[in-house]
Amino acid sequence: MFLAFLCLNFTSLAQDSTSNSSVEIDITSNYVWRDFQGNTPNWGIQPNLDYQLGKSNFTLGQWINIAHNFEDKFTWLEATISLSYTRLFFDSTEFSFGVSAYPNYYFETDSLKTYNRQLIELTFANQFYNIPGSPLLNIYYHPTAGLYSSVALEHSFSLFKSWELNLGFVSGGRAFSLHHSNGLTDVRLQTGLAFPFLNLDLLFSWHNIYLPLQKSYRSVFNLNIALP
Repeated sequence: MFLAFLCLNFTSLAQDSTSNSSVEIDITSNYVWRDFQGNTPNWGIQPNLDYQLGKSNFTLGQWINIAHNFEDKFTWLEATISLSYTRLFFDSTEFSFGVSAYPNYYFETDSLKTYNRQLIELTFANQFYNIPGSPLLNIYYHPTAGLYSSVALEHSFSLFKSWELNLGFVSGGRAFSLHHSNGLTDVRLQTGLAFPFLNLDLLFSWHNIYLPLQKSYRSVFNLNIALP
């Protein structure tokens, strides 16, 4: 779950009730996973497929990340398979529980190639639609990376026709990590412009991120493409 580069697409947890599936592609200028990132940008392409199982509240997902660092010259591939259960309470509060499996992870540099099997990650999300900013709480637990949680706020403004301006704030932190520092990991401000193009729904967003543990800033640009 993008996880991975934490690119929040300014979309709610709810799925379109008229369709059982959704396909999206993210193109990002800097892939950041739970704030683990070096001093040079990692470009990434991340297709994502979600399929609702019949009329149930269960969704099966497949996410792939293809990332490359042109300066440090290394490439890696990731894939996750997820199963989640989502339910809306009182027409205002939405809960989602899920399990994500990392069946493969491939990392390559000029002198090193590795192929690893990752462990399972547990996910939890809770969004409150009746509170200003529609607060969204995300919690991820990975046995090695530890517990990562984030809180997101967002607000959308209608511009003209089908165009929207989205503003957001996200703060995340990590605990119980076996090999990395714990504490507040990232604080970010997000600006996004959503608009239709050639029967596609596009979202271009800019993320200004501060990483307290690394004492550094990151600017990330992302293009989200939702296929019909």
